[in-house]
Amino acid sequence: MGTVVQSFYSFLSCHQHGIAYSGKIADGPGCGSHICECGVPTTFQAGPEVLPNGNLFGLVIIFYSAFLGGILLQLIRIPTVPPLPPLVGMLLAGFIIRNIPSIGEHIKVPTEWSSTLRRTALTIILIRAGLGLDPEALRQMKRVCFRLSFGPCIIEACSAAVFSHFIMDFPWQWGFLLGFVLGAVSPAVVVPSMLCLQEAGYGIEKGIPTVLIAASSMDDIVAITGFNTLLNLIFSKGSLILELSLTSSLFSAALGYPQKTAWGQTLTGTMQLLLSPSMSLVLALHTPGLLHFFTACGVALSLLYHMLMLAPVCSILHNVLSTLWDVLVGALVGTVFGVFIQYFPSEDQEKVPVKRAFLILSISVSAVLGSQHIGLHGAGGLFTLVLSFTAGLKWAKEKTRVQKLITNAWNIFEPLLFGLVGSEVSVSSLESNAIGTCVITLCLAVFVRILSTFALMCFAGFSFKEKIFIALSWMPKATVQAVLGPLALETARLMAPHLESYSKDVMTVAFLAILITAPNGALFIGILGPRILSRHCDPSKAKVHLPGLEGH
Repeated sequence: MGTVVQSFYSFLSCHQHGIAYSGKIADGPGCGSHICECGVPTTFQAGPEVLPNGNLFGLVIIFYSAFLGGILLQLIRIPTVPPLPPLVGMLLAGFIIRNIPSIGEHIKVPTEWSSTLRRTALTIILIRAGLGLDPEALRQMKRVCFRLSFGPCIIEACSAAVFSHFIMDFPWQWGFLLGFVLGAVSPAVVVPSMLCLQEAGYGIEKGIPTVLIAASSMDDIVAITGFNTLLNLIFSKGSLILELSLTSSLFSAALGYPQKTAWGQTLTGTMQLLLSPSMSLVLALHTPGLLHFFTACGVALSLLYHMLMLAPVCSILHNVLSTLWDVLVGALVGTVFGVFIQYFPSEDQEKVPVKRAFLILSISVSAVLGSQHIGLHGAGGLFTLVLSFTAGLKWAKEKTRVQKLITNAWNIFEPLLFGLVGSEVSVSSLESNAIGTCVITLCLAVFVRILSTFALMCFAGFSFKEKIFIALSWMPKATVQAVLGPLALETARLMAPHLESYSKDVMTVAFLAILITAPNGALFIGILGPRILSRHCDPSKAKVHLPGLEGH
């Protein structure tokens, strides 16, 4: 691997000196030599990684197959029928590669690689969700947005838990975990479809596209938060004291304020006084201005810490309080870093959007991956969400440019994500009755979601047909399911192999949910939208503009 890096550096050195670079493959499997036109040869030994059964070989095959699958699905055009989302083609490409014996037996991707790639994809989804939350739209239509964001997701999660408990013999904890996997709507399907309707002038008088676009990000947040909570409850091992010490170190090291300043005393003291809630409360009462926020968090964390110490290590109460601890830590640290990125880099620098996008991506990916290693499983995702939302509040028009850069990163990880999800599903390992129970559970949960969405839109000023359209538009599932389904499977394999059978069923239901609801949801929106929604003669005068959501 080191020789590959040396070859890469040689390429960069040639490129910097304006020298053309040409590659020639030497004889021998896995061997190659790259020769610059300046006459300087550079060699590398790729090894078995790029050959069949190699890790890089499998990853590259999955990526390009999924990429081509998405393009081929976009080329399929049927008159009067809207195009299908490319993610369905990516999913099917991974599934086909895995289940063709002559190809699938040579495609192997290590669990660590796929897990890291999925968590990175989840981080990008959360960044886009945080940047996509528009405060102005939420203020204008807050009641309808909150109904759509919380109601259908929570109701579907509860109904899926009940159905899976009685139909699939799931324990209640696994039932609710499955429910929150299914509970998220897919912005990758909803947002582009709604933007097309909005540009054509459909439904904009009542702000239907605006409501669905704004609520789709919040719906994902609710589902991911619920999933992380249930994942902690199922697999928690209670390494809390280590978490506290590491979190305290993160605060003092990451923030880096001198302890002699007011900020330094407050921020480091907040973590150091966790063992004394009364002293934290005294400090909060005597600290002026914005510092009240951090010291109040210190009081909350102190009380939570002592409640955790009083709770039995293996009790449900301990797991719930541990999850609350992760949420508080993620929200507090995310707010601090979000305020920091609002002002750094400064406006007078060059390529500020590029630097901001790089900062958000690097910090967020480090937080999500690092939080898994130190035991704060639920903190990384919330940190990413709070960081991106807080940072975007100060960026105004520059936020759109940052979102486009984040979207470019998503365009790379999307084929990897859906290709890997498709390759996880093996036909030979599926039982016929298991597929039937998974489909029945999925269909019943989606049906309850449609009914609950219709009911929640009552008394919101929409007509009967518009409520039907909103209910059917709130059905597609894709991106979040592609991350959370395999994540449950990988966690069970690493921490509790005896629970792998439940996680495989969760993975199967997530796969079927994408395959069934994503194309049907896109068809419902594209076909019913122009027929049900009223059209405004001048869309530019009626629509509520949401800055930055075009790149969602």
